Amino acid sequence: MLLGERNRITRSTMLNQHSSRSHSIFQIKQEYVENGRLVRSKLNLCDLAGSEKLNKHEELELGHLSELKNINLSLTTLGKVIK
Repeated sequence: MLLGERNRITRSTMLNQHSSRSHSIFQIKQEYVENGRLVRSKLNLCDLAGSEKLNKHEELELGHLSELKNINLSLTTLGKVIK
């Protein structure tokens, strides 16, 4: 978790001071024995980068436009996969 947090990218947006600019997945696996049987469970937690609309009047930092395009494309692709 600490390595993931160090690699996590955030950016200040109009709605969120620490908006996640990258996707991250944390997986918890649990195994235990119950009545002589091995029971396994898995929980996936996802933090998705926030979608952001481009403000035509806002000056973007270098790379910010590319970042927005990539985040929105990946969220669109995820939506298609789920559908």
